[in-house]
Amino acid sequence: MIQVLLSRQELYDLVWTESMLSLSKKYAISDVGLRKKCKTLEIPLPNVGYWAKVQFGKKVLKRRPLGEFDGPRSVRLYLREESDLSKESRVKLLRQIEADDSINLKVPEKLSNPDKLIIAAKEDLLKSKVWKKNEGIVFLSQGKLNINVSPKGMDRALRFMDTLIKALRQRGHDFKIEDGQTCVVVNVEKFTICCWEQLSGGTMNETNSNRPENQLSGSLHLSADIPYSTRNWKDGKIPVEEKIAEIIVYLEIKSNKLRDERIEREKRWEEQREKERKEKEIQERKEKELEDFKELFRKAKRHDNAEKLRKYAQELEQNSIAGNMLTDELRDKIDWIRKKVDWYDPFIEAEDELMRGIDREELKMEKRTFFWLNR
Repeated sequence: MIQVLLSRQELYDLVWTESMLSLSKKYAISDVGLRKKCKTLEIPLPNVGYWAKVQFGKKVLKRRPLGEFDGPRSVRLYLREESDLSKESRVKLLRQIEADDSINLKVPEKLSNPDKLIIAAKEDLLKSKVWKKNEGIVFLSQGKLNINVSPKGMDRALRFMDTLIKALRQRGHDFKIEDGQTCVVVNVEKFTICCWEQLSGGTMNETNSNRPENQLSGSLHLSADIPYSTRNWKDGKIPVEEKIAEIIVYLEIKSNKLRDERIEREKRWEEQREKERKEKEIQERKEKELEDFKELFRKAKRHDNAEKLRKYAQELEQNSIAGNMLTDELRDKIDWIRKKVDWYDPFIEAEDELMRGIDREELKMEKRTFFWLNR
């Protein structure tokens, strides 16, 4: 099985993208075991019924944030390879590729009409001091193929990579050098690959490859980085040169699976976006409806208050007349009340110069500060 090293953040994203049951079918771990690992890393999980609600398009709570954590930062899982690449589909595609006469799967004893990437890699080799000393690991320059092998194994690696590149190009795929990485693009899905030679004492890396105690084993490897894991092909009973068809099969089937997962994921995201768009539209309509009702309530309240003030002015006038107390000053006061009521009444809202700028709802005004008068 393929080993997968997931960071805490990656596992958090994973368990909020797919259900535990779905993930347990992809990885060699039960849903209970995966929950325990999440608990150890203090990763919050969706509540019971979350995925059922998602399935039926019901509203779900937002994912709970990933908090700070001082413990382990990663977890190892293992892909269920047979579920990832079914034996039947692999065998069928393998036979199809091996039967295609237009594809050369046999690595030649000498380079013949090499691919432009191989030509660039070979020219870069001539500048390498390690190459001239014939010891250690040769690391190609930035922007060249990721080939890290001994000078003795370089010719073999170039011939192997040239055959692989040509076969993949013949299948309609492409190679790119991006950010110093060698990428093969298979049906729009991108895989980072590296050809390297194993040290007899373990894996090779740039910092320790030239130490005397690290003896090169001569074992050639090809690694392909895929989401959440790395696949490796190496010399064994069968040399890596005879695994080109197998490599192509894996990349193509894996690419199709990643594409299908991406399409399904994008479909779910689009459904969720559409659902949220409709919910947002309803919410905005509700907010407007509520605001309109509040405005209606405010205006009704103002009208009610205006009627009370008119009634007050009328009774003040009638009582003054009845008591023979209607003076010119009181008559002016009653006229002032009626004018202010006309300014306040939502059905009239008459202009009033001194009330201009005052909020009719709150009956408040913004006061100015007169800077120069206070100096």
